Amino acid sequence: MKKIYSYLAAALLSIFITGNVFSQCANDNTLWIDLTPASCPGSASTSCIFGGEYSTVSVTAGNIYVFQTCGDTDFDTQITLYDNSSGTLIGYNDDGCGMQSTITWTATFTGVVRVLVDRYNCINESTCMTLSVTCSPPGGNTYTHPTTGLQGTYLGACMVNTCNATYYDNGGAGSNYANNINLIYRTFCPSQPNTCITATVNSMDIEGVTGSGCYDYLYVLNGPTQNSPYFWVGCLTNAAPYTMGGTWSTTYTSTDASGCIGFRFYSDNTVNRPGWNITLSCSPCAGGPAPTGSFDCSNSASICGTTNLVGTSTGPGLTSECNGCVVAENFTTWYKISIASNGTLAFTLNPNNNTEDYDFALYGPNVTCGSLGSPIRCSYAAITVNGNTGMGNGASDASEDVTGDGWVSTLAVTAGQTYYLMINGWSAVSSGFNINWSTGTTTFGVPPGSVSVQTNSTCTGQSQGTACAVINAGIPPYTYAWNVGGSSACLNNQPAGTYTVTVTDGSLCTSVASGTVAPIPNNTITLTSGNSTQTVCINNAIANITYSTTGATGATFSGLPSGVTGSWASNAITISGTPTASGTFNYTVTLTGGCGTITASGTITVNPNNSITLTSGNNNQTRCINTAISNITYTTTGATGATFSGLPSGVSGNWASNTVTISGTPTASGTFNYTVTLTGGCGAAASASGTITVNPNNTITLTTGNNNQTRCINTAISNISYNTTGATGATFSGLPTGVTGSWASNVVTISGTPSVSGTFNYTVTLTGGCGTVTASGTITVTPNNTITLSSAAGTNNQTRCINTAITNITYSSTGATGATFSGLPTGVTGSYSGGNITISGTPTVSGTFNYTVTLTGGCGTVSATGTITVTPNNTITLTTGNNNQTVCINTAIANITYTSSGATGATFSGLPTGVTG
Repeated sequence: MKKIYSYLAAALLSIFITGNVFSQCANDNTLWIDLTPASCPGSASTSCIFGGEYSTVSVTAGNIYVFQTCGDTDFDTQITLYDNSSGTLIGYNDDGCGMQSTITWTATFTGVVRVLVDRYNCINESTCMTLSVTCSPPGGNTYTHPTTGLQGTYLGACMVNTCNATYYDNGGAGSNYANNINLIYRTFCPSQPNTCITATVNSMDIEGVTGSGCYDYLYVLNGPTQNSPYFWVGCLTNAAPYTMGGTWSTTYTSTDASGCIGFRFYSDNTVNRPGWNITLSCSPCAGGPAPTGSFDCSNSASICGTTNLVGTSTGPGLTSECNGCVVAENFTTWYKISIASNGTLAFTLNPNNNTEDYDFALYGPNVTCGSLGSPIRCSYAAITVNGNTGMGNGASDASEDVTGDGWVSTLAVTAGQTYYLMINGWSAVSSGFNINWSTGTTTFGVPPGSVSVQTNSTCTGQSQGTACAVINAGIPPYTYAWNVGGSSACLNNQPAGTYTVTVTDGSLCTSVASGTVAPIPNNTITLTSGNSTQTVCINNAIANITYSTTGATGATFSGLPSGVTGSWASNAITISGTPTASGTFNYTVTLTGGCGTITASGTITVNPNNSITLTSGNNNQTRCINTAISNITYTTTGATGATFSGLPSGVSGNWASNTVTISGTPTASGTFNYTVTLTGGCGAAASASGTITVNPNNTITLTTGNNNQTRCINTAISNISYNTTGATGATFSGLPTGVTGSWASNVVTISGTPSVSGTFNYTVTLTGGCGTVTASGTITVTPNNTITLSSAAGTNNQTRCINTAITNITYSSTGATGATFSGLPTGVTGSYSGGNITISGTPTVSGTFNYTVTLTGGCGTVSATGTITVTPNNTITLTTGNNNQTVCINTAIANITYTSSGATGATFSGLPTGVTG
């Protein structure tokens, strides 16, 4: 018994992008063709895209798209997906299905994407690769299990192509399944190439007895037909299933070549249960439908000649027809017939094995895949006696159901009409079939565009071109004949020129097509703005350097300073950025893609920020006013000069040959915080600073006392005080013995008692600080007065008779300015003149006069003494005897005695001889 498939588009609920986005290929491929599916759901494919080419696909936000090269083996592919407008990377995959690649993406915008195909690792390849694009609308559909079969079969509903659906028993999400369902089945097949249906059992509740058996039971079939082997058959629940056969699992993925999973269900006439909830999705697999093949209408093989046609069916394909007598596509082959002459279309479909059942449906005239309508000739009959079916054999009807004899009437056709013929094999085990057209009278023509020539250009003067015959319609095998010689599908390493191929297919259709391998001029690069040789400061953006290019698909950049990058987009190169390293950078732009080794070069000189470094001298120094500083030198980089501020008068700065020198003799005192600011060059104004402290000359100022004073010896001087500035000490010279100087806390004090006399011109010399600064003065130390007898010795002790002038007594004196006299007898006086002292006069009184001469003025209490004895006049007084006597001669006289005073002797005269005194 047969089962029926129907095509119903399904949408994906979840979407993902496989692969690693960090390994994507650069967006520099060349355009091949647009591969936008005609509708969604729907698909489109090309059988010959080269590595290094891309196709555009118009997408609608929310739709689910699958881009893949799965199933082809010509070379190891990578797929990279970009936004065609902005160039933004969308996705990337390598080896998502064996050596081939697949990307599943939910469109986030409405627009155009670019699907790049490259050979691993992002290189070109001039061998044809199949690229397919499948579109599914958003959201998943819900399906339920049928209760009765179609046309008396066990097939309860058309086959569904989906990758995102929920499948329930006939009660749906909220009700129990029905009774008396007699092994009716339903099939689900993938809507994406090179994928297989995965069924995930979310819940299950089917009538049975735990540990004993099933009253009702469900088959999970690994394939598209009712006779496909089962994964499992049983009942009860997920938690406690009862297995009648196979292996229980909550997840099954088809391993059948079709990628399909079927479900067959039996329920008895009594108890029913909630049934099941199963999620259907697609998983990449080694089997599953290929992206292209004559199992789908969109990839129909063209029939050109009326010779016998031999073919086999490989599967239900990615889309299915379910109308007219056709209730299923099991293992189908689609053909396109182009009518070349008026006549009758008739054929005999003869299985190679008469036990295999084949059906057919003819659509037309002049319809398109996706909107075929109902078939105009259709046979779904069971196996006939000899297995043959077809159009003719005397039949008059247009359609045969399961119980028919398999023959329908011939069809009158007109030149220029096109028809689609679907041959459907019932069993996966197919020995093939042949079609005999000899009973018809029409002839078939070559469909327009059956063959095209795809070419890749070559660089001028090179043999790099490729010309490949692309079969758009036909029946294998194919033979090729090129105008330049060669019998392969592709000619590689060809020079520029026109290439014409004649292709003959298995039905002897012959199609001629030409293509041109165009010469590609060498790339060009032209400076369009900015200066390719420029000098900038570090960390300052360069002026953008732009080049226009032709021919190239990208560019590489070498020699650029860090922080500066180059980019290529839409034939424009831009070098921009802010350099973070200094130096001279000779950069090279090398064009990639296109032809020729074309470069452009330039130089970006990046000056470092100015620097200034102290190299000699002390930038913090102290100098005395009018004393040259130690030269202060700095080395600089980058600058072309320098300014100087804060220097003291007399000190200046100079910049020459990257050296700053500060020198001179300061003529003003103070603390001078100077700054050297570099000019020219780069960066914020680089500067260096320092301090020159200019000390004024020391000062010394008399504050107390007299710096010119006279003192008597051994008499303390009046303290002499000076205030000083700048000095740290003082030395003293010229001071008299006994007088000293000291310095403390900026005060000089001279004090003491001179013990020597003389005139002492002293000098105070400040030490420390600045300048040779002195103060001077004179201390005159007067010696004590002196008085010295200058008259004859003894004159200071003399005896004079009263009223007799004394011998002048004279003294010489020093120091004194006068003298006083005491003790002199009346009549005797003293006088002072010019240091000479004279005592003279006539004493008028007698006595012993101890006189004193006391010097006045000068120093000391100095005196001289002497004695003037003033003798009164002598006196003689008769004391005894008679000074008048008469004696006899020779008679002694009475002694006459006198008492005398003053006399020291006496002389006698007039005495008689013999009388003496």
